[in-house]
Amino acid sequence: ALSLLGEITWNGFAGALPPWTLLAFLVGPAAAARLLLHAGPGRSSRSTALATGMGSVLWTVLFFAYYAGYDLGYRADVALVAASVLIAGWTLAYRPGGPVSVAQVRASERRMDDSGGPAVAGVAIGAAAAAVLALVGPFVTIPASATTAQGNDLTVAAYNLRMGYGIDGRFDPVAVAAQIHGTGAQVVLLSEVDRGWLLNGGQDELAILARMLGMQAVFGPAADPVWGDAILTSLPVGDAGSVKYPMFDALTGAGITMATVDWNGTPVRVLATHLQPDDNETNATERAAQVFADRLGAGDGPAVGGGDLNTTPGSDAWSALLSTGAEDALAGIRPARTSPADAPKEEIDHLLVSGLTVVDAKVVPSLLSDHLMIVTTLR
Repeated sequence: ALSLLGEITWNGFAGALPPWTLLAFLVGPAAAARLLLHAGPGRSSRSTALATGMGSVLWTVLFFAYYAGYDLGYRADVALVAASVLIAGWTLAYRPGGPVSVAQVRASERRMDDSGGPAVAGVAIGAAAAAVLALVGPFVTIPASATTAQGNDLTVAAYNLRMGYGIDGRFDPVAVAAQIHGTGAQVVLLSEVDRGWLLNGGQDELAILARMLGMQAVFGPAADPVWGDAILTSLPVGDAGSVKYPMFDALTGAGITMATVDWNGTPVRVLATHLQPDDNETNATERAAQVFADRLGAGDGPAVGGGDLNTTPGSDAWSALLSTGAEDALAGIRPARTSPADAPKEEIDHLLVSGLTVVDAKVVPSLLSDHLMIVTTLR
């Protein structure tokens, strides 16, 4: 309950987890292990095994219920909190039924003496091994060469990563990093970035890519604190932060991740976002597009922004995106189809530019995501 409901604005980033949730993450697994090890006096090993099995089924149901909320549009985090409160209440209120003999109590104590110690040791060893892997694993990733190209041009890419999974369903961050490196981009705007979703194996995709590319990373939460948009850059970066859109009746939360990069002494504002598609009953995409356009045009000096905008040229949302004078960086290569990656039909990934001249643009063929990466060279 403590770890799921707490979201704050932290150092300019909306939707971040507050520091005190770390305590909840530490206490939660320990409490769960204690419950699994506990067997009341007189309880048979069969009933304990049955309870554990049912708990596994319940965990699986809740696991899928949580992630289904992103597609079906309900507050799954609240459902999980309610479930945890009910389970905790039942545990605290539990009383063994019927009289318990002294022999049963002693037998129970012997079972705990015989199995409790090794079980606790096993949990401790497993937790220590997981901690070591989490801390050491990312640093043994073989890094690619850093993307440090400067010159007179600024290369910007936008890519919907789909949590790092390609069309074939494989998680291949090395190939993704190599593809980004091949573009020579100094700034990369990323959509659908995963920083530890259990459904995705708990990978911190952004940290992996940043380390392999030798880039700095800026992350802004969107749907939840570990899933959102990001900026990777090899340039000096500052003024980083994020804001969330109003829900606009969309199924999944969205936000804008922002930063300012220093390009040859010129500050350039960069904005990464992922607009949510309409549900055929509202103008959610158009309204969010107007918010993004206003942000893009709000500051002084050059700016570039974009990502998976779920918007096609000529639509009302497209008009909203261009309403503040931003230029379509892909105008010279239209149609620039980016989705789905294995048979592109839709033009829904875009880069918008203000105060800079578009020198070149391209769509990068690849099956490393369900979207294609787009790249523009600016001057």
